[in-house]
Amino acid sequence: MAKISPHKHYLKTLAFSTPMILLVVVATNFLVDPYGIYDFINIEKFNANKPSMQSHLRMSKAYQVRNQQPQAIVLGTSRAEFGLDPDHPGFSHRPTYNLNLSGGNIYEILRYFQHAYTVSQISQVVLALDFFQFDVNSENRPDFYEKRLAANLRGFATNHRMPTRDLFDSLLTLDALLSSLNTISSQFQRPTYLRNGLIDPATTIRGKLIHIIGQRELFIINEQRYFNKTYDGFSLRSDDGTSRSLSNYRMLLGLAYAKDIDLKIVINPSHARQFETLAAKGLWPTFEEWKIQLVKINEEEAKGVGETPFLIWDFSGYSTYTTEPVPVSGDTASKMVWYWESSHFTKELGNLVLDKIFESMPSQNKSALPFGVVLTSNNIDAHLRNIKRQRGIWRKTHPSDVSEIELLLD
Repeated sequence: MAKISPHKHYLKTLAFSTPMILLVVVATNFLVDPYGIYDFINIEKFNANKPSMQSHLRMSKAYQVRNQQPQAIVLGTSRAEFGLDPDHPGFSHRPTYNLNLSGGNIYEILRYFQHAYTVSQISQVVLALDFFQFDVNSENRPDFYEKRLAANLRGFATNHRMPTRDLFDSLLTLDALLSSLNTISSQFQRPTYLRNGLIDPATTIRGKLIHIIGQRELFIINEQRYFNKTYDGFSLRSDDGTSRSLSNYRMLLGLAYAKDIDLKIVINPSHARQFETLAAKGLWPTFEEWKIQLVKINEEEAKGVGETPFLIWDFSGYSTYTTEPVPVSGDTASKMVWYWESSHFTKELGNLVLDKIFESMPSQNKSALPFGVVLTSNNIDAHLRNIKRQRGIWRKTHPSDVSEIELLLD
């Protein structure tokens, strides 16, 4: 009998084993589902905690909306992802989901709004806005992929099948397999992303560093990033005077009015130091113009369809909460009540925001101090003057904070 050459034996073994290995990889990634895409099984101590969602956020949340079919969502950036709880009792539609996108610009927010309405016919939305979202020079994040969304830019439903790219990335890549193994090994750790889409800040780098470097150092690191990167080259309008970001905001509002969605608009309550940072960058006049345009566009869209304008709540002024004292340098024991750093607020402050906009006041918050102003074309100018006056007072009473931020200019 003729012997089979080692070369042919190797090829036969490879031809047999390769499909088996691929089958095992696909089955493992499908069952473990590290990005929360398939929701075939969700078992505690096996795959319920999905830490790899954080690195594949836009893919994960697009499919979580399909799977969970929420009737109410929170839309915004990581600020709302940290602080606005979709399980707050003020939401009148269930289930709810935190559909916030870390670093998301207003175009991404619009597209995920269209996606959520198309797959789930959402009835209630809290739209949490941040100034930096409206930079016309802002690019979409690398993991933003429109073909996975259920609607096109015009709002019409598209092919609902999962695109090949997402199938491949979630089932057949080494990255997915490593994510699956990481998921299995992380089941006894505290989850970063909760089932409702909210993030647990204590598990993030911010929560871990507070008692290592101190909270004031976290503030400074955050402000340096905003000053040198996020606000660098910021523009609300293009050279021709138009604004794609404001147009996308207008389109979002138009859809909400057309579909009779209960939309509540919030300008997030970042810390006073964050606003001082954008002022140091020379953006205070643009910041004021942004608020004026938010109000103007909202009222124009409402008038066009004969509706009462959506309420725009501004929590970005100078209040007891937004001026919370920051622990001194070197203090690694103290932790602030309302903030992680100057950009991200705690869920405790987020609950006060939601109490206000839903006009609900749980017993534990009955002592809440004045917070938030509804903006209209009738009060916006006076409101901006008042904030400018309050900023002047804050600067005089917080010289060390002002000096630290002004050092960013060097």
